[in-house]
Amino acid sequence: MRLGVPRPHPLVSRTSLALDLPAAAAVEADVLDVAGRVVRRLMRGVPFGAGRHDIVWDGHSESGGTVPDGVYLVRVRSGAVGATQRVVVLRSHD
Repeated sequence: MRLGVPRPHPLVSRTSLALDLPAAAAVEADVLDVAGRVVRRLMRGVPFGAGRHDIVWDGHSESGGTVPDGVYLVRVRSGAVGATQRVVVLRSHD
């Protein structure tokens, strides 16, 4: 499993991370804050075929509100294999 860097980065309204899977697998993906708390569950046991897939986060929390500016982690797992990428949220301030 390989998880690409987020694009665009920093996140303003949404970001996408490329996930490369060598074989078909069920995938879980979460967004965590720097303290390790789950901010948003992006997917739970979603079956993917082998190849490249996009994981998208719109910058919202589990409750639907926008998350504050800061550093977050996107953690992707499939069985015992996992990968994590850092995402910076930086929205324009008026």
